[in-house]
Amino acid sequence: MTRRAALVLACLAGAATPVRAEDSAACYGPELLSAKTFVQPALKLVAPDAPKRLRFVKGGLDAPGCPSAEDKCQEKAFVTPGDPVVVGVASGAFVCATFTAPNQKAVSTSGWLPRAALVDAPTVDEPSVADWSGEWRSGEEKQISIVAAGPSLAVRGEATYGASDAGRAERGAVNMGQIAAKVAPVGREASFAQGDGGETMPVDAARKSDADVCRVRMWRFGDYLVASDNAACGGMNVTFAGVYRRE
Repeated sequence: MTRRAALVLACLAGAATPVRAEDSAACYGPELLSAKTFVQPALKLVAPDAPKRLRFVKGGLDAPGCPSAEDKCQEKAFVTPGDPVVVGVASGAFVCATFTAPNQKAVSTSGWLPRAALVDAPTVDEPSVADWSGEWRSGEEKQISIVAAGPSLAVRGEATYGASDAGRAERGAVNMGQIAAKVAPVGREASFAQGDGGETMPVDAARKSDADVCRVRMWRFGDYLVASDNAACGGMNVTFAGVYRRE
């Protein structure tokens, strides 16, 4: 398992008051459903009075003493006032946040941001079934297609690990995963479990082991589709966890 795959457990799923990350270990974006810190994700906006370039901040594994406002903790990547971010666990004055760019590749950037530089997103009506529809992407290796089917959603997705690595692709060392389900959303959330035979079940369906069934939860926030899973929806290191935008 890669360092990112191991540490992705430490980062997503915040609420209005985020969970504290005791070790400030890392922030790599949406965490897995099996993470002990998992709570509902939340949408925030970069505040109007924030710096024109609000830089992401490194975590403690990247530089001792981070996250903090010290220069050594500053990343090159940044967000600007008004940008939407999906927040997760907190560490002191900082919160783990992910921004996905509105471009063709839907590149996501995750890192710590000052909590004081973020504000709540305006309250809007719950999404209709049609609001879920579209071709959604998070980076080069995760795609989810959603089609309205009456009161339900027909969901299909593909994810890979290593496809963007030319060396791995040449060696045939690319791991893959797929999801497929028909599910009725409840408010901003849609969730399901997928059995070995491809049957759709409730996300909390009981099995002997969590590894026996693929579990997926999705949320609609503004222009984002947010997804998380239990890392059992494909080969090693494959996950659909991410912050997606329409293609």
